[in-house]
Parts: sequence; structure tokens; C-alpha cells
Amino acid sequence: MTIFAEIGAIRIGIAVLSFVAMVSFGIASFSVWWAMVEKVNARLPDDQRFAFSWWYFPKTQRFYSEYRRLFPSGDLLRRCQRLQVMMMAAATGIVWALRFPTSAIVWFAVVGCASVWVASR
Repeated sequence: MTIFAEIGAIRIGIAVLSFVAMVSFGIASFSVWWAMVEKVNARLPDDQRFAFSWWYFPKTQRFYSEYRRLFPSGDLLRRCQRLQVMMMAAATGIVWALRFPTSAIVWFAVVGCASVWVASR
């Protein structure tokens, strides 16, 4: 029995489309993130600028607080968060289409969206 017979051609199609959507949202999110870093760095002194590599949780938190301080409206940050949540929704679609157990699908969706929320605080 092939994987197509076991999962179904429609679900494979949904998984492929979800994968394309996930990658597209990821690229768009990265583009917005890059623009945010450039805007923040343009307003900071040289010794306080953010490097484009080696991101980790405390650095991300410091970056978010600097971005909010410099740009109180937070348009790019909200756009980046929306794109990240849509990326997680597309990833959840992949997990659903490949017939993972319901508990795994729910866990994946909740943890993915919660990680976006926690990182943005």
C-alpha cells in the first residue's frame, strides 16, 4: 500500500498547499523582521545596534522592547506576529492532512501560537 492510498490524494494535496503557505508566510515574516531590525538599528547608536545573526530569547526580548520604545504604534511587530501565527496555522494544516492524532494537532497548534505570544511579550 502506498502513502497516497493510506492518506489519500486530497490530504496529500492539502499538505503540499499548506507547506507552500507555511514557507511563504515564513519568508514574509522574515522580511518584516529584517525591516524591523533595520529600522531599530537606524535609530540606535553604533554600540547598541542589533546584529542580524545569533538571535536568542533574551536578545529577542530586548529587541522587542526597543522596537516598542522607538515605534509605539508597533505596526511591523503586529504584522510579523500575524504572519508567524499564519505560518503556524499552515504547519498545523500539514499535521492534520498527514493524519496525526488529534491530540498532537491540538498540541502543535497551541504550542506554536503560544510561542509566538510569549516571544512577543
